[in-house]
Amino acid sequence: MGPQQTSAPARLRGLYQLTRLHKFPLGSLIIYWPYGWSLAMAASSGHGSLDTLWKNVLILFIAATLYHSAFCVWNDICDRDLDVKVERTRNRPLVTGVVPVSDAYGMFIGLLILTFLAVSLTNRTAFAIMTTSLPINIIYPLAKRWTWWPQLLLGVACSWGCIVGWAAMAGSKLGLLETPALRALCVADTLFMVFADTMYAAQDKSDDDKAGIRSTARLFGAHIRTINALFALGFVSALAFAGRLNGNGIPYFLGCAGAALHAAWQLLMWRPDDAESSAAMFEQCHNLGYVVFLGIIVDIWI
Repeated sequence: MGPQQTSAPARLRGLYQLTRLHKFPLGSLIIYWPYGWSLAMAASSGHGSLDTLWKNVLILFIAATLYHSAFCVWNDICDRDLDVKVERTRNRPLVTGVVPVSDAYGMFIGLLILTFLAVSLTNRTAFAIMTTSLPINIIYPLAKRWTWWPQLLLGVACSWGCIVGWAAMAGSKLGLLETPALRALCVADTLFMVFADTMYAAQDKSDDDKAGIRSTARLFGAHIRTINALFALGFVSALAFAGRLNGNGIPYFLGCAGAALHAAWQLLMWRPDDAESSAAMFEQCHNLGYVVFLGIIVDIWI
């Protein structure tokens, strides 16, 4: 059905599906964790009050959800010629024509405006840093066409949230070069996203192979579990190092240990050649984030 024949309710449903909000909090939460972890880490190092922390937790959760939705729309705009070749994505609204591309562009811009309105409720430093994340997020959907490491680019893009979160607490006092804990946290989140998104990409390995879509899931091949275990190890090690640099206490490191056990369980349960197993283990990465966040929060309270 072409877009000119689509009813208004169907177009609205299609636009809603483009945002992935019908799957909330799936996707949104994993994008939020860099912000949440960083907010709590900054608070534990003496930046801002607990009231400011919880206010920013709410603001940046809303902002991260909107940003995730915006770039899901952008991803579908960029990938509509590839999505038709993949079983899981061939019925997306832009592929089927339920939603015109012009409507998708409007939704993308609208969601970006709402995202930056939300971030403006923190402070100018966080707002300015958030704007610098736009180029890499715009480039990311195209990466699968020219590199085997789109998951690494996604990790770098998501790690911007760590800087935004820290800036929301520290304001103009933020100094990236003078904050080694923040740099270590950015590395941890980058490795975490490679770990998580490799599981996500494993759902589509056979279709991606036929369509020429590149991913770490295809690159790692038969060694995917072993190599992804190394990314999990790197994530937990960088996370622990960030806590050491930040002067965190025992609850924080118990959170790191919990994250390590959770990741180990995921790797043991994961069947990389089974699409349902890959989807399920990717979803579990959202829960892993709670373990880390809870460890930081308890560390602040004790």
